[in-house]
Amino acid sequence: MPRAPHELPTPEEERDLHRRLVERDPVAPSDLADAYLQHLVDWLRRKNLRSIPDDFITEAAGDALVSLMKRPESYRGDTELSLVAYLQMSASADLKNVLAKQQRWTARNISLAAVEVAPDGGKVLSVTDDPADQLVLEEDVELIRNEIMPALRDGLTAEELRCLDLLLECERSTEPYADVLGIGHLEIDEQRRLVKQVKDKLQRRITRGRSRHGESS
Repeated sequence: MPRAPHELPTPEEERDLHRRLVERDPVAPSDLADAYLQHLVDWLRRKNLRSIPDDFITEAAGDALVSLMKRPESYRGDTELSLVAYLQMSASADLKNVLAKQQRWTARNISLAAVEVAPDGGKVLSVTDDPADQLVLEEDVELIRNEIMPALRDGLTAEELRCLDLLLECERSTEPYADVLGIGHLEIDEQRRLVKQVKDKLQRRITRGRSRHGESS
């Protein structure tokens, strides 16, 4: 089915492609990806904040297609919903799942470091939004204050320290980090690359800090 780049299948081609998926035609999954992957990536990018990383967008689009490949019966061709509309709905839901998964991962990996001590010196309040993550045991206060946080900050530049603060605030956008690092004049792809380098460095420190605590406790 040769077609121009990004040209979507016709309704008749959609029905034929879906039928082949249901019948487990070995070529159908490849044809599905060729027909819809780039469209879904472009559609998700237009519909969502530009601060969402491109790899999250691509992952969600791919997940939607893989789900249909595995369970083609999940789409009912006798409905008024076109196949592309069904895939868009699926990809949108998958993007929410990808973002939620990343948020859980971030919260889990910085939960001991991303803290704010209450004025009374008692409980520690996490920066995460989930109420279930907002309380840390009192016996962790001294550990966080005297061991983990100093280890995280030791040897960092002033710019990296501010980036650490942004990371602990669960800031995801590239722009605030780029402003701190003084690279806002660069092309956005270069900003993202340099910001990722700094964030990866900080995440490694967080992981090592938690690992050392686990080994010594």
